[in-house]
Amino acid sequence: LLYELTPRGFEEFVAEVLDRLGYTVTLTPASKDGGKDIYAARKDHIGSFLYVVECKKYAPDNPVGVGLIRQLNGVVQAEQATAGILATTSFFTKGAKEFQRRIAHQMSLKDYFGIHEWLEAAKR
Repeated sequence: LLYELTPRGFEEFVAEVLDRLGYTVTLTPASKDGGKDIYAARKDHIGSFLYVVECKKYAPDNPVGVGLIRQLNGVVQAEQATAGILATTSFFTKGAKEFQRRIAHQMSLKDYFGIHEWLEAAKR
């Protein structure tokens, strides 16, 4: 069903899942979003945290490359956010995963299976 969504529908879907996971969610405008689709914020006993989320609705055979991870990292720095999350209906290239490992506390990658893990957590 994820693949039947429009790109904006996928952004709305991810926003809804994050909302159900307890984040305060704000969708950015559908176009000219500056490399971010969603702000997800949470305040708890440790502090206030802001995540910048970029969504990519890609076919399974079109993995997300390192360039988009680097771009999102730049947005995270410019926004002074806690971290970035790139969520996709596809998967990530080896280069994308290697880059993310170097900035593991500032970037999270959620592929098709990661999205399903979020769904399971949201159900609980």
